[in-house]
This record gives sequence, structure tokens and C-alpha cells, in this order.
Amino acid sequence: MSFSTDNRGVSEGAGVLALVVITVVATASVGMTVTLISDDGPGSNPYNAEFTFDHSKDLQQLLIFYDGGKELRAGSITITGPENEVTWAEIEEIEPGEMVSPSNLPTRLSKENAYGSKVGAQDFIEITYTPPSDGEGSGDGEDSAEPVVLGTWNKPGGGESGGEGEEDGPVEVPES
Repeated sequence: MSFSTDNRGVSEGAGVLALVVITVVATASVGMTVTLISDDGPGSNPYNAEFTFDHSKDLQQLLIFYDGGKELRAGSITITGPENEVTWAEIEEIEPGEMVSPSNLPTRLSKENAYGSKVGAQDFIEITYTPPSDGEGSGDGEDSAEPVVLGTWNKPGGGESGGEGEEDGPVEVPES
């Protein structure tokens, strides 16, 4: 029996190095995939805006709470319902250039303000933001003239959507 003197084997160090390189490449590719998917995934918007809603069945009005996200121009936030379309600035009777932030009080859709209609429990409400096209945007490169859907209450055609649009009965509404 004779042993081969062939020296073509892989050393222990080279094998470990190859495994480390493969692990780093695999981890980086998975990380990039997760990052790209989460940035452009469904339900996301470039302003990270989050809204919650509180509907009063008795008063037939809807409170809209801006819970989180970037500051947005009041005149560029449009609230569309089955009968009307109005800006946040019109409802709150403020200048269109004023900024709305999560620290603001909620706005109210009702017959008594610029919205001009009662809000039924099955009405579909959509909140969109149209960034200014005059170059005076947020400076983050996200500005365009295309509207972005920031939030919705109820599903189109009636029916409540998951977790949003709760009916709590009468609510105290701050004067706007």
C-alpha cells in the first residue's frame, strides 16, 4: 500500500476563508433584498404618514388623527369622500402653506365645516398628499406632482377595513 504524494488538497485556512466569504455574500444579498422590499412594499408612503379615525354614528362625523410622519403642507393634503373633496387647510380654515404635523389636533369631517356633508359609517374616505411642484418641498428628493395615498377609512364600496374606522358613539369634538 502506498500513499499518494499529490499535494493538490485545500488547506484548512483556505477552506475556512471560502466559507466566510460565502456567508458574507449570502448575508449581504438577503439584507439588500429585505431593505429594498420594505422600502417599496405595499402600504408604505415616502412621508411615513399614519392616520387613525374615530367615527361618531350619532353625529355622523369623522375625526382624523395624524399620528406619525413628516410635516406636510395643509393645502396639499386632500380628503376625498363619496360626496366631497376638500383640503386639510380648508377644513381647519388655515393658510394652505401651513404645516401639519403629528402634534396637531385631529381634524373633523362634518356637515358643519368645509367638508359640508355628514359622514356615514360605510363611507369610503381617502387621504392623499400632492407634493408641491414648485421646488419648495421637503428637500428629501421625494417631491413630485403625483398624489400619494397616505391613508384610507373603510374599503371602497362600503365596509370597514382592518382596524380602522371604529364606531364609538358620540365623541367630544374640539372646536376647530
